[in-house]
Amino acid sequence: MIFSDKIENLPHEIKNKLVTKSYTQGEFIILQGEKNEYLYIILKGEVEVFTESHNGTRIKLRNHFPSDSFGVLELFKNLLKTQSCMAKTDCTLVKLHRDYVLKWMEYDFEFNLYIIDLLLECYTQSNEVSLSLSTMTVKERFLRIIYLHYIDGTLHVTDKETLMKEIVIPRRSLNRIIKECQSEGYISYSNKKIVVSNLTKLEKSTQFLL
Repeated sequence: MIFSDKIENLPHEIKNKLVTKSYTQGEFIILQGEKNEYLYIILKGEVEVFTESHNGTRIKLRNHFPSDSFGVLELFKNLLKTQSCMAKTDCTLVKLHRDYVLKWMEYDFEFNLYIIDLLLECYTQSNEVSLSLSTMTVKERFLRIIYLHYIDGTLHVTDKETLMKEIVIPRRSLNRIIKECQSEGYISYSNKKIVVSNLTKLEKSTQFLL
């Protein structure tokens, strides 16, 4: 859906309630667990969505790009626990309160279909992530986390303590996995730093784990 055209043709009652806001890279748009009453539409930039488990494990769920929307689930279920949404790059968004999202839905049948697609997509992705994580081996969880840190540009500052929390394994198991993945050519480990040795191999091994 091309939102610039849609927004331009909205009734003034709805159009005047759109709020444009900019976020800098790394800034939180929604914090996990906080109440959200807005639909967000990305005009520029990239937004990362993730959740944290009770033990602090951060699980990346998806990334959103220009013309994508997020925040839709909470509009229809007030008690739903929100996920963290953070600006992956500098972003410009517009947001619209639930009351006016519902008015937009009354006004525009195509927008109704778009909202239904969003709801189905969120439900499907959540189920896929939960199922995938529950069936991964320790090694697969390790490779997944290493790759996510690599593409996020944070691998050079990721230490063993962080990995133990994110993968939810003891130090002994982590050391064993690091040694195994070194011997298989995925990574190298020295001076307490992990470096990707074979990106192609790592990408191939994690393509179905993200």
